[in-house]
Amino acid sequence: MARDDRWKAKYEEPQTPSTSELPQVPEGWARTCLGQITSLVTSGSRGWGDRYSDVGPFLVRTQDIKTDRLVLENVARVDLTGSEEGTRTRVKKGDLLVTITGANVTKTASVVMDLGEAYVSQHVGLVRPILVESAAFLHAWIVSPTHGRRRLEQVAYGAGKPGLNLDNLRELPIALPPLSEQRRILAEIDRLLSVAEEVEQAVRAQLTRAQLLRQSVLKSAFEGKLVPQDPNDEPASALLDRLRAARATAPPANGAGRTSRRGRAKVVQADEGGLDDG
Repeated sequence: MARDDRWKAKYEEPQTPSTSELPQVPEGWARTCLGQITSLVTSGSRGWGDRYSDVGPFLVRTQDIKTDRLVLENVARVDLTGSEEGTRTRVKKGDLLVTITGANVTKTASVVMDLGEAYVSQHVGLVRPILVESAAFLHAWIVSPTHGRRRLEQVAYGAGKPGLNLDNLRELPIALPPLSEQRRILAEIDRLLSVAEEVEQAVRAQLTRAQLLRQSVLKSAFEGKLVPQDPNDEPASALLDRLRAARATAPPANGAGRTSRRGRAKVVQADEGGLDDG
């Protein structure tokens, strides 16, 4: 039976998302977008709240990736008995998990270990790179404040309640270097961020030391331990006596002791009445 190819006349190739906003890339790099280098971009199903359980698969929520890392400290579990969730939103090693709604929108984690059976909530986007080896580079690109994060925040906070849709993720422009260069870039990022972390720790330690020193100085100052006492100094009791004497002989403050115009009128009237009586 001959195939009907008339559908081809109506078919339109999907438009390639614009990458014009990307900076000039080095030779050997490629301009692309997230949707062109991933095999899956989806999000979790709704209604997980009715399936929370003490046992069962993990459910990755936005609070688990709010630091741009996957932290399963207060992990949620779900009961999938009778569910048709299947493998659509099942998390795999190498996946990228992106917060698409709520206060932590754009926060992204890379799944660097096998979680066993785990799924994502409806507030988390699941992005699966075609090459697992590129997952770490893509994660670094997405969380970069001057690259992926800036673009995602622009579309997330464009109007109304902050949020991303799956097309926002697919259309994210990316400057992609060769795989070998990705590895070198990641190694240098790790090295420099380690240096930055050491500097931050040293600064925090110095700030803590400065605060403790300030407290110690003030404590010593107001306990009479900061400078030596001189027996020839005037005692504080004598200083207080002089202050009291000065206060007693000082003229009244502005307005104090003055009689108002109305009050002076009453005084005059009283004086005149007294004269008449005499």
